Amino acid sequence: SDRTVEISSSTISLTGPNHSVDDPPFRDATPVGGAISALGRWILALEMRNPVDTVQRIVPALLALFLLHSIGLDAISDGAPSSLAFYILAPALIAILVRPALIDRLKERRSGDWWRAHLGRSIRPLSSIVGSPWILPIPLTYFSFIVLSNGSSDIDPSAYAWLWLPALSMLDIGAAATAIHMLVSGFERSTAVAASLMMAILIWPFLLLVDATTEILYQGMYFDIGFDTPLGLIICSSLIAASVWGAAVIIPDE
Repeated sequence: SDRTVEISSSTISLTGPNHSVDDPPFRDATPVGGAISALGRWILALEMRNPVDTVQRIVPALLALFLLHSIGLDAISDGAPSSLAFYILAPALIAILVRPALIDRLKERRSGDWWRAHLGRSIRPLSSIVGSPWILPIPLTYFSFIVLSNGSSDIDPSAYAWLWLPALSMLDIGAAATAIHMLVSGFERSTAVAASLMMAILIWPFLLLVDATTEILYQGMYFDIGFDTPLGLIICSSLIAASVWGAAVIIPDE
């Protein structure tokens, strides 16, 4: 039998047979209160059933790591001090810059219209955060470090324990990249080309993380605050990425 949707007092109620995982999975939820967690559960359920987003992110990242490894570990370690840090973070950067599968999922069966009815204009900022690649940056960074470090004696012994910090800041860049992709997906082709150039700005916070990782690798982690310290560089990187994210979600897509 058919389902019945009732809209009353800013609440959408759904009655009828159980709906599939492809459908937005909540009923009797307020637009703000339960919608965010419901959106997260919906994205997670789709990804667990068909991990398109994870696969399309991790495959190019692993290919990049394979190509970097083929250069030769000696060539990497003999380069500039920042070379190793750049190569360690590069696969994670590639993974977070990939166009998210969430954009296509929101277009399927008018799912985006459903969530927009619940979340209004906040659909883009919320989905850019919830749909970001939360899992990949940290394990990719550590895996790259294991593959590329080659047991170098120049690396500080405590570096392994602190690599998660710049990798965690990569999540901010990932959220900004997701917001830009979602912004571009709502534009006409001519306007989307110009909006896509915002992705180039994300190279700046990434290079700051490269500098921070270089300090951690060769000097160890220390907690002084400054523009030339690991913690200061990571904070600056996150602030720049957050600014790009803010610009991407503020710009109207219509």
